[in-house]
Amino acid sequence: MAQIRSKQISDFLSTVNWGTVTSAQIANASDVKSYVDAAISTEHQHHTDEAASLEAVISEEISAAVADVTSLETRVSVEENRVDAILLAADANKDSFAEIVSLINAVDTVNDDALATVISNLNAEIAATNADITSIDTRALALEGDVTSIDTRALALEGALAAEIAATNADVTSLVAVDVALSGRISTLESTIMEDNEMAVETFVGLGLIYEVANPVQDDLVELVNVYVNGQRVSVEIVTATTITLANPGYVIDGGDQVVIVYQY
Repeated sequence: MAQIRSKQISDFLSTVNWGTVTSAQIANASDVKSYVDAAISTEHQHHTDEAASLEAVISEEISAAVADVTSLETRVSVEENRVDAILLAADANKDSFAEIVSLINAVDTVNDDALATVISNLNAEIAATNADITSIDTRALALEGDVTSIDTRALALEGALAAEIAATNADVTSLVAVDVALSGRISTLESTIMEDNEMAVETFVGLGLIYEVANPVQDDLVELVNVYVNGQRVSVEIVTATTITLANPGYVIDGGDQVVIVYQY
């Protein structure tokens, strides 16, 4: 299971080109981290459950061994009682330990064989239990290695994600600065465009060569002012703020004339 999880993480990392990561991939960085955390938590729980299962198996094996030992002690106690009875019933000539042993062996070979069988079975059971414990230790060490490998890979992935997020934050900060600069330039450009589009048309009764308009002419530029006297264009000589002075058209402009001034302010 740990190897499958690790391969899923590795496959995910191999699909991401960190040099050209997209905004969608960055937006999902926290989801990737959540996936990794969930995978690690699942592995830890799996190891905890398996350890508990192994402990239960060991406990059952030990309980069985203890039960066998208890049974053996009971049977040995029975045999001791029988030996005591034999000693009590032995005649006076059987006064040495060797003679007693010989007598017992002669009259109780069946029980000796049964005891040997029990001891042999117990030794076999103990050997099997030791083998099981050794196997459990080996598997536990392997599981510990898997957990360590997962933790190492998770830490490496977290480090890579943190570095990528930091780089992305730096890029975003840079983009924000650029956006602010562009916004300022756009505002300036909009102001200029609006200023260039601000035209005014004012009509006056003829009154010589000097006229006062409502708005100051942009940059006092003569080129931004057009004057028409009775529909005929007349050149502009000087522009000073709101004062427009016409060039002499060669005739008098009086109250019978209509002066139209078109200008940009």
